Amino acid sequence: MSPSQNNLSNSTEFVGSSPGLNSIDTKEQQGTLPRPSLFNEWRFRPGAYTAREFVHEIAILFESIIVQLGPDQSGDADSRTILLDGLRSSLSHEGPEATLPLADWQSNQPSDLTRHISRIGQTLFQYAAEASSSLVPGDPSLTVHSSCKGHKWTPAAAQLLCGPRGSRVLMMLYNEWLHQLTCLRDFLIAFDNFEEVVLNLDNPSRPGTRPMEDVREALLAQVRSGQVSRGVLLETAKVLTGPALPAGGYGFQYNQGLVPPADLFSRSTSDSLLHYSPTLIVHEANQQPVLFASAPACLGG
Repeated sequence: MSPSQNNLSNSTEFVGSSPGLNSIDTKEQQGTLPRPSLFNEWRFRPGAYTAREFVHEIAILFESIIVQLGPDQSGDADSRTILLDGLRSSLSHEGPEATLPLADWQSNQPSDLTRHISRIGQTLFQYAAEASSSLVPGDPSLTVHSSCKGHKWTPAAAQLLCGPRGSRVLMMLYNEWLHQLTCLRDFLIAFDNFEEVVLNLDNPSRPGTRPMEDVREALLAQVRSGQVSRGVLLETAKVLTGPALPAGGYGFQYNQGLVPPADLFSRSTSDSLLHYSPTLIVHEANQQPVLFASAPACLGG
C-alpha cells in the first residue's frame, strides 16, 4: 500500500510495503556487506560512525531520489529543497509532521531536555543539508524496502513523490531516509556530547539505526512527560553501541569508548544524560563490552 494520494493538502502518512520491483547491484563496496534481497537493493556498510559520518553515509538514499525524479522543469519548486524541508518538519516538535512533539519547545523558558533535543534535531538537519551539497552520487537504480509506518510527509513532499514524477520506489527511499534520521535523533538524546558519540552499526539484518525501534516507544513516552530516567537513557545508549550488554548498570564501556553519567564531567549538565569519552579503562580480550554496576574507582567510585 502506497501513501494515500487523496487530500494531499494535508500531511500524508507513509505505510510501508514492498515496492515489488527487481533490484540490481548498485556499486562495489569494500568489506562484508549484507546480502541484498529481491526488494532491498540498498546495502548499508556496517561499521563505526559518528552522527555526521552516518548522515553522509545514508545520503545515497536522498541523492538517489533526486536522480530518479529527474531534473526540475522551469517553474517547478526545487525538489531538493522540498524534501529537505520535509526532514526539517519531521525533526521539528510541532505540527502534523513532527515525530517528537514537545509542548514547550517554543516557550521563552523551555526545559533543559527540550533545548537538548532541539539542538540535536537542528544539528542533524545541518548535517543532511551539508551532505546534500556534497558530491555524494545518486543511483538511478537504487531501491529499498522500508517497512516502517507512521512518518507523515509535508504536503509538498507528498505531491512530489505521489505525483507524475514520483513512484513507489521513491516513496520507499524517502521514508527510509526519514526513518533512519529520526531513529538517530532519538538515540542521541541519551548523550550530552552527541556529536562525538561513535555508533557501532553492524547488524546486517537491521541496517543503520533500525535497532532503535526496540526502545523508541519507552524513550519517547518519558520524553513527552518531561522526565527521562537515567535507566531509560542507559538502555537507549546501549542499543547502537553495546547491544549485547545486560540491562541495568551505572555506565558501560564498549570497543569505541566509555559511557558514564554526564554529571561526572559537568555539574551544569542534566542529571540524567550520559557522556561519551573515547577512552578505555578496562582492557578486555577482543574488546568485549563491560557493564559497570557502580562508578569505577578511576571515575570517583
